Amino acid sequence: MRAFLDASEVTIRCQQMKYTPDMNGLWSADIRLASQYAGGITEGGTELIITDNGGGTVLFAGPCWYAEDDGNADDQFSTITGFDHRCKWPFRQVQDGDGDYSDPSIFQDFENAVDIMEAAIDNDVANDGPMGITVGSVSASSFSLVGFKPTDWPWTMEHLWSFLVNTGTLDVMLNPGVGGSTVDLHPGDAGSDLSGSVVFDYNTGSFNCMGAKFTFDMKNTISRIRYFLGPKRPFYRGDIQHYSADVQIDDPALDVYDPVKQAQIDAQSASMEGTTGLLREVQIFDANPPLPDGVNPPELTGESALRDLYYALWQSEMLVRTVPRRLLSITPDPNTGVGSFQVGDIITANAVLRTSVGGAQRVYRYTVEQDTEGNEMLTNLVTTADGEV
Repeated sequence: MRAFLDASEVTIRCQQMKYTPDMNGLWSADIRLASQYAGGITEGGTELIITDNGGGTVLFAGPCWYAEDDGNADDQFSTITGFDHRCKWPFRQVQDGDGDYSDPSIFQDFENAVDIMEAAIDNDVANDGPMGITVGSVSASSFSLVGFKPTDWPWTMEHLWSFLVNTGTLDVMLNPGVGGSTVDLHPGDAGSDLSGSVVFDYNTGSFNCMGAKFTFDMKNTISRIRYFLGPKRPFYRGDIQHYSADVQIDDPALDVYDPVKQAQIDAQSASMEGTTGLLREVQIFDANPPLPDGVNPPELTGESALRDLYYALWQSEMLVRTVPRRLLSITPDPNTGVGSFQVGDIITANAVLRTSVGGAQRVYRYTVEQDTEGNEMLTNLVTTADGEV
């Protein structure tokens, strides 16, 4: 790999170089070099760029967002950290084409996660100027989120990104580029199935991995979730405790919205209750105040009007949380598997530890490191099958 600070190459000066793609999360990169070669950096402006050895493929590009200088009696070194340009999204607002971010109608106007995210990025750039991210390709979505609005505005772009990804109907895939990157928008399940050709085995099979760690975590595991949707509707004078609608496992509309997911949810929920008994979590979505006494408009308002959106959120959350959270992290042998897959791809990862674990797994995160001799190594390859249908 090769490293640049803007147009200045610093590859031969680097004691360490690494980058970390993250599925639906910020990408990051770090270089460590003698401080005398790290001068002239503009915080938040200078771009850290990592390419392949030929220089033609950009593996990471983003502003220098953090740095640490340290020294001892003999040497001084600087560690420079960059994040992709979505690091600015906590400070950019979701808005309509006319610049309204106090009460935008973007959910009413576009009605599915892909189109909402595309419009949000385009509108933000058009109204507030470049932010280093533009839309690349867009894959059509058939998952409706039609309705009113999810909560009180304003929202940040980061909030919208997280919210829509959590519906299970959006993946935002980064294409790093010098001077600005693009994102491809997919209606969930982005990536390619490489499980037949990309295989990592620890203590089994091809024995091409030097380390592995498998964890399961019950901390957030439940068997049922019930969403209460606002606004509250008084059934009698002074009553403010009843909500307009709810979403829970016996709602027949869930079998219509996504029957494949719902069938798996029903099976997982029953299995979990067979092990732990009923574990229920209640969540309230109510951004609007209770209606005054005697007011009972015939039309749906507030969160109740967003039934499709909350069906998607509920099914996505139930798929993941009705099983223990299981993650397999493996470290392949040096120079094994680098460049053979991307985040979002499905690969085969196996490990024999306390038990045999693995199989076809989606890649959520990995790090590629390079030492001073130019040897590249995959580290912290994190995969899981949780949430797959």
